[in-house]
Amino acid sequence: MRLVVFVVAGYLVVRLRGGVNWARWALTVLLGMLGTASLLIDPVRWVLGGSELEATLAAFTVTDWLFAASRVVYLGAVVAALVSMFRPASNRYFAAG
Repeated sequence: MRLVVFVVAGYLVVRLRGGVNWARWALTVLLGMLGTASLLIDPVRWVLGGSELEATLAAFTVTDWLFAASRVVYLGAVVAALVSMFRPASNRYFAAG
């Protein structure tokens, strides 16, 4: 499944680079919205399930901290990419394409 996502994302990025506006919207919906939701659904379920934050964090291993950090960095990169795709300069780029 991840291979399919990466191939589709790669195709969309190539089209995006070519100034194809629908690729910008497809990336926004598929990776920006659905991809982010897929990353956030487990933590939201965990919080809604009434889990104890302190106990969970106390039991974290180095691997758990690295995984959590990678999610935070990834989410930051997604937000930065989404903002960048809709800046005025980007809008002019896609309008010209």
